[in-house]
Amino acid sequence: MSSEAYQHLLGEHQRLQKEHQLLQRLLHLFAAPDEFELVFEGLMDATMEFFEAHAGSLYMIDGEVGELYFAAARGPAADHLLKLDITIPPGKGIAGACFKNREVIAVSEAHKDPRFAKEVSEKIGYEVRSMLTMPIVVDGEPLGVLQVINKKGESLFNAEDIELAGKLGRYAGGLIALGLELQAADAAAAAAAEQGA
Repeated sequence: MSSEAYQHLLGEHQRLQKEHQLLQRLLHLFAAPDEFELVFEGLMDATMEFFEAHAGSLYMIDGEVGELYFAAARGPAADHLLKLDITIPPGKGIAGACFKNREVIAVSEAHKDPRFAKEVSEKIGYEVRSMLTMPIVVDGEPLGVLQVINKKGESLFNAEDIELAGKLGRYAGGLIALGLELQAADAAAAAAAEQGA
């Protein structure tokens, strides 16, 4: 086996091992899918670590107002970002475009992308260079968006990152949908018990 072939095989093995570790972390979140704060934080941590990013955000859709809000954030400006209580309409910015079109978006120079909502970056004083944004979907319907920012060591998210981001968005969607179903079942059981009392 040539040195080049060995290096390729080693790289593939490391990638598969990393993917396996990510799936194990996500499986742990299924233990309590209706504890949304823990689920959002766990999804954010696993995604940041897997994609080796400096910062990230998890947006969820608010069904009442029809806009995305920040449900979790990581990075140097995360606390400040969450305190601002910013919402984003579907279609606006990279996160909004990802949500509306249900597609993974990878950007290497965010400030050059016409979809980039620079006002959010300016409000929190954090320079965004690269971004990988993935829709959180269940049965083709978007629930939110996961986004990682500024990949460590390099500026580009590659084709493997994009493929895995799509899978991760579907896994996250299944997890959140299960939590919503559990909450609805609990509410229905409580209402039935109240009527029977």
